[in-house]
Amino acid sequence: ADAGPFAWLPAGVAFLRRRLLLIAGCGAIALAIGLVYLASTTRQYTAVATLTIDTRRAHPVGGQQASGDWQSESAYVESQVELIRSPATLRGVVERLQLDHHPAFTPTPPGPIRAMATTARRWLTGDYAVIDPTLRGQANAGIALARMLEVWRVGTTSVVEIRVRTADRELSAQVANAVTAAYMAQQLVAISDTTRRAGGWLETRIVE
Repeated sequence: ADAGPFAWLPAGVAFLRRRLLLIAGCGAIALAIGLVYLASTTRQYTAVATLTIDTRRAHPVGGQQASGDWQSESAYVESQVELIRSPATLRGVVERLQLDHHPAFTPTPPGPIRAMATTARRWLTGDYAVIDPTLRGQANAGIALARMLEVWRVGTTSVVEIRVRTADRELSAQVANAVTAAYMAQQLVAISDTTRRAGGWLETRIVE
């Protein structure tokens, strides 16, 4: 209790001197492991695409924003984020770029142990259905794409950021643009369907 504020400093310096070789050796080993990892790992490239969500569609009647209605707009933007991540959007990207034929989106062939386990599971469950290889390839490509895709809302704005990370910079950019195009195509189809249904309803009302 009566010791000075830096009474521990000489003992600490002496400890570091006694363990200097051990500390330096551990640091050198960690540095060597880090250099080996950087030299052997595959470079990853991230492409970023930015979308602005039209929040006026959250108010289909009149298109006017009510006071304190920011919660509905926030929910609308979040729902669009989930729509971009949806299997329907990923399926459109896979079909547009034919990712089911790309090596980066094709799973490695199963080994003998995995093949035996799959056969045993089918035998035990009685599931002998044969899946179309094309559909299986598209599903596997969609699963791989979902792992490489990141979509989130930027803060509390109506801006959505799409990130795609692959080992090929051109492929990352193509996939990010394809995700954006697939989402916008879905929106155009939805607008067209809504307009057609509204027109049909209006014609029915006019006849009545």
